Amino acid sequence: MRNKRPSLPGLALIAAIAFAGESSAAGHGDGPTIPMPGQIEGKVIHVDDGDTLIVLDADGFKRVIRLTDIDAPETGHGQRRPGQPYSAKATQQMKSMTLGKPARADCYDIDARTRDDGSVRERYVCRVFVDGIDVNMAMIDAGLAMAYRQNKRYVRNAETYSHEDAARQAGRGLWAQQQPVPPWEWRRACWERQQCPGAGD
Repeated sequence: MRNKRPSLPGLALIAAIAFAGESSAAGHGDGPTIPMPGQIEGKVIHVDDGDTLIVLDADGFKRVIRLTDIDAPETGHGQRRPGQPYSAKATQQMKSMTLGKPARADCYDIDARTRDDGSVRERYVCRVFVDGIDVNMAMIDAGLAMAYRQNKRYVRNAETYSHEDAARQAGRGLWAQQQPVPPWEWRRACWERQQCPGAGD
């Protein structure tokens, strides 16, 4: 059941700005400007990568969703931020499971981060279900995402770890590599220090 949001002046404008993927807020340390629902229902209209997508809800709002529990291989963002091995496969897997399909997202939090230019990126942090499938866990099972161990509080389903262990033991997806680099380490080593083994594979 979709949560009903109050019809407040300016709410539609705030949501439209935030869910276009780019928030106009520029304050450092400010709280999130987007309303927090418990659940989102709609159609997946865009997939950014293996752990981020956009849902168009019944009210016409574009909801940017970051999947909880998991971290998928990083896609490229320009010459100094090359893509990680298996990032293209993770993105394609997410598209095949979700793009153009009805989805339900059970949301826990809002991820708000200030970019270098001072703008704020805001995303819902949710577990996503499509065709009765837990998409977050399916990405782990396919070996195309890791349990997000950089912040253990981010992993809300303890079964994520056992599913990751099974994918690793079976050598599925990124676990076919001898020493796969966790995405949170790739962001530091490659994007910050330009140490990018296997970039673009």
